[in-house]
Amino acid sequence: MPIKFFTLEEANQLIPELRVILTRIMEKRDKVASLQKEVHDIRKIVDNNGHNPAALGLVEKERELKELMNALNEEVQKIHDLGCELKDINMGLVDFPSLREGRRIYLCWKLDEDEISYWHELNTGFAGRQPLF
Repeated sequence: MPIKFFTLEEANQLIPELRVILTRIMEKRDKVASLQKEVHDIRKIVDNNGHNPAALGLVEKERELKELMNALNEEVQKIHDLGCELKDINMGLVDFPSLREGRRIYLCWKLDEDEISYWHELNTGFAGRQPLF
């Protein structure tokens, strides 16, 4: 799939949709973390005491965890399908491939920002963010 290069206007138009997707991603991320802990705790009981995994709900919890992780990956894929790159789930950090003075850069946006106000070189990442104006 060829890289889509965004103008600032095109990227900013995606922010409302990205907010919805990122909110779902973060909710699923939190559920995954909680369920992973439950599965870990049940496995510990099973391993230490020889309990039946089915009786303790381990099989069901593992199935639920797998489904939830698949749903999380589908949400992430929606961002990639828009042509954006999700860089950090916890920060809600999204990069948009763009061009600046004839070279490839990223327009950079975080979930808590109203609009895109920063950019960075391909190799500098978030730490290299610079104001657009």
